[in-house]
Amino acid sequence: MVNDIYTPWGKADTQWQLDEGIFLVETPEHGGLLVECAKAETVLSEKARRIGKLWNNFLAFEQDADMLVVFYEHPDLYPWMEEELAGQFAEEGLRREHPDYFAEESMLQVHTDYCAA
Repeated sequence: MVNDIYTPWGKADTQWQLDEGIFLVETPEHGGLLVECAKAETVLSEKARRIGKLWNNFLAFEQDADMLVVFYEHPDLYPWMEEELAGQFAEEGLRREHPDYFAEESMLQVHTDYCAA
């Protein structure tokens, strides 16, 4: 991550780069994924970007509910289990935490400037 160890959840204790522009961070009490805006535009669907919260030049996906969308769309990034299981795990959590992600596109609020300054 850019030499900054602060996150939307506080000062990071640990951080792992899962891919170019995608970082898993942990703080003493919370954490999540930070995805650089440019990377988010190329690797995440519009529905997934809606779930992230803008923080500096990143979309932040908090660990309890939001980061599951990144692992659903990219189970290969989930560092703790094989891709097929990671995808199933992420889908179950995503359906519980963000059921609107699976709704028809016409039912979702349109908002495309997730990373606009």
